[in-house]
Amino acid sequence: MFDVRQALRSGAYATMANAFSLGVSAVLVLLLPRVLGLEDYGYWQIYVFYVSFVGFLHLGWIDGIYLRLGGAEYESLEFARLKAQLLALIGCQMVMGALLAGSSLVILDGGSRLEVFLATSLAVVLVNCRMFFSFVLQCTYRIPEFSASLLIERGVQVAAVVALLAVGRRDLESFLLADVLSKAVGLAISAVFCRQVVTARSDWRYARTDIWEHLRAGAPLMVSNLCALLGIGVLRFAIEIHWGVVAFGQVSLMLSLCYLFIGFASSLGSVLFPILRRMSETELVRSYSLLRPLIDSATLVLALSYFVAKPLVALWLPAFADSVRYLAVLFPIVLFDGTTTVLLMTYLKSLRKEWGLLLVNVVTLAAGLILTGVAVWTGSLDLAVLSMAVVSAIRSLMATIMLRISVQRSVWSDWPPQAAAGALLVGSEWVVPSVAPWAFAVFVAGLVVLRREALSSGFALLRGAVSGRRASQL
Repeated sequence: MFDVRQALRSGAYATMANAFSLGVSAVLVLLLPRVLGLEDYGYWQIYVFYVSFVGFLHLGWIDGIYLRLGGAEYESLEFARLKAQLLALIGCQMVMGALLAGSSLVILDGGSRLEVFLATSLAVVLVNCRMFFSFVLQCTYRIPEFSASLLIERGVQVAAVVALLAVGRRDLESFLLADVLSKAVGLAISAVFCRQVVTARSDWRYARTDIWEHLRAGAPLMVSNLCALLGIGVLRFAIEIHWGVVAFGQVSLMLSLCYLFIGFASSLGSVLFPILRRMSETELVRSYSLLRPLIDSATLVLALSYFVAKPLVALWLPAFADSVRYLAVLFPIVLFDGTTTVLLMTYLKSLRKEWGLLLVNVVTLAAGLILTGVAVWTGSLDLAVLSMAVVSAIRSLMATIMLRISVQRSVWSDWPPQAAAGALLVGSEWVVPSVAPWAFAVFVAGLVVLRREALSSGFALLRGAVSGRRASQL
């Protein structure tokens, strides 16, 4: 049982923070390719891509903390033991970052690629230490503090970029430094919100046992998340190696536009997890039946924004006009990853199905590797881009199957409409683009009508939540 009013209040904080973060990301995604050259922007996207992997260098340590503490009250945490974990983590990440920086200086001769690797080595320490504090805040349901730290970090980032443009700086190195600075500020703010951990006296008596338990709990989830990222990541690596930095930047720009929407939706997952951990299995099944139609319908309506975004992007970024056609192929990722991240993965985590998550993402990675090989063998960049959406669809299907097994409930009616929507968006836009908006809008409207009873039940629950009712009334 949980207080829905508190859930909505926390959800509002997270939504506000992520709306601001979405705005900052939109500014960077649309501004940087306009002020940087095609090659420099390609290297910027390579940096962003590499940084997305540094969070795995804790080897599941932080994921274990998140899983084992999920749903706990912040005041009940053993701060002294967490302080020992923090210090050990800092030392480990500094070694990792130093190894990456040292090997880069030895192997690379200089230039933009070396700058990217050096900035990434700094991000290793900053990102993972910030993740430690962020996960502590999220798993103890201190969503307002987590949201505030995100707001400040993103605010510093956009302010630094604006300042650079104001003084006429247009070089890659300056923007890399601005990003590193914002991550350092985000770490500092998160540490302030967790100052009880920072100021505690370290208790090393249980450090070895705690580390082992966290790694054992978090490693499957970490490997699972790594496989999920590599599902599309191997295709992106192949594009960089086989088609070059410029093509990588062009495709990554379109992918970044999709991830803007997914990033906003994923904030709901961080709000849902502590709530779901406090539910019984019966309540989990009931709440899933309510939430799935709402979230699926929301992502479908969100996908309609593609038809507005496409002409605006082509007008604003004429240098990338040729690559805008990839946006239609990639936009179904919003449908699949939106639901998978917000709902399916959150439920599987709440049910402690880490090995099930691992299986889902291993299959996803295998599909990505096969499709990468086919795309490179045929030499088709179009096929490589289309394969990203296919991989996302496969992951969504596998997660749906795993959830069905876990809750012993039929969920097969959920995935086919998503797949049909993605196929319709890609097919109509590439074959008959003049009627694509109308065809997709009619499909979405028809699906919403068919789901009207489920949606009505969902909205009824939300109205009850506003008046302070409990989730037990489901």
